Amino acid sequence: MSILQALYKIISNTDINSGKNIELLESIRNSILYKNKNKNYLISVCHYIYDNTEINILLKEHRLKIDKSNILCIPDLDIMIIDVTEYNYFNDKYKIDLAKMNYKINHINQNTQLFVIDSVSQIQPTKIMNMNVQETNNLCPTLLKYNAKKPCNNIEGYSGGPVYDCFNNILGIVNGYCTKTNNMIVTPFFFIKRIFNEIDKHNSF
Repeated sequence: MSILQALYKIISNTDINSGKNIELLESIRNSILYKNKNKNYLISVCHYIYDNTEINILLKEHRLKIDKSNILCIPDLDIMIIDVTEYNYFNDKYKIDLAKMNYKINHINQNTQLFVIDSVSQIQPTKIMNMNVQETNNLCPTLLKYNAKKPCNNIEGYSGGPVYDCFNNILGIVNGYCTKTNNMIVTPFFFIKRIFNEIDKHNSF
């Protein structure tokens, strides 16, 4: 199965009140459908997500509005986890099994061929250049991130998408890009695995 079959677009709409007028902030991002034990989740990024943001999943036939109680935002990682277990639409859809993903950090280097998905769901090649401590945006503190080769000049719409290998092992989530290095910034997936370990043990994070 192709990882594209687990890809979903998320559209977020937020009314921004500047004090003089109200403007609509609309943002589209990638997400991937995962299975963790007996539950289903969409994982993406949470930048430009606020308390009054309305989140919809773009499906072929319609938009699926997500209840806020099913959304976990972790600004420190710029990660958003949406519990879609109660939505029957996803029951028979292809999912990435978190328990079966397997990669070792030492195997990731500039020779490892990896892939990302662009704003029109086309697969683009990339490579991890290095890992270092950096700040992604104003939402995030200084944090350990991957620097990945940016596949093109414009990476609008890449955010939330996976960085993965030919075996569909996902090793990171695209957050954005660094203007200094002109590389993509990627949150390592071991952070997300840690979140789910906490959820499994304590039913919260």
